[in-house]
Amino acid sequence: MGFLIVEDEKLSAERLVDLLTALDEVDQQIDIANSMEAAKKWLSDNPEPELIFLDIELGDGTAFDLLGETKLNAPVIFTTAYDQHAIKAFKFNSIDYLLKPIDPSELKSSLEKWMLSKDPNNSAPDWKELKNMIDGNYKKRFLVKSGDQFHTIPIEEISYFFSEDSYTFLLSKEHKKWIIDYSLEDLEEVLDPQRFFRLNRKLIAPVEAIKNVSSYFNGRLVVKLSPDFQEQIVISREKVKPFKSWLDG
Repeated sequence: MGFLIVEDEKLSAERLVDLLTALDEVDQQIDIANSMEAAKKWLSDNPEPELIFLDIELGDGTAFDLLGETKLNAPVIFTTAYDQHAIKAFKFNSIDYLLKPIDPSELKSSLEKWMLSKDPNNSAPDWKELKNMIDGNYKKRFLVKSGDQFHTIPIEEISYFFSEDSYTFLLSKEHKKWIIDYSLEDLEEVLDPQRFFRLNRKLIAPVEAIKNVSSYFNGRLVVKLSPDFQEQIVISREKVKPFKSWLDG
């Protein structure tokens, strides 16, 4: 299966090959695709590689164009000179990255991380979510209607979202409740996951709305929001770990 390097800078690609072949741990075949189109063709003509080294900015597109147009389960290490916002996104998605020029010790560390994380039960990362994080393509405001009047509610003025009687509501910090044309599942796609969390089947809240968190039986948590929600909010055992990680930033 081997490794695939997707890199449109010839010298960068060749340097990465040299660094990889100098490592005792690497005995895989290493192929290079020098564009998005070349990578798509390689992926269609060959078995999926064990690992892909992927530059973000390619001459004929971006890494996310490629990932959006192909169904990949192979792990990816980005090779990039991207800014800190992107790096935070990679960490959030448990994707490794290497900053150019690539340091040999960092490369070795990334490969060790890959070796330790290999698990046939791991699912592919959410590339759409990662692209949204980097591009800043999350919702910044919502359009609401009252009678024949329309208003916009900036994301900073939202207390939380909740579902009730088959409707989805936005609660503003002015304690006004608005019906919106989104399901909670839709909202999960358009809200910044570093700011908002799906607490349970009824609620999505921003971190600033979390007033108090306390232990509950069977390893669960109880959350208090500000303003208060009319029902007890319980975080399931399955969500406790990601919830704590989200709160920890």
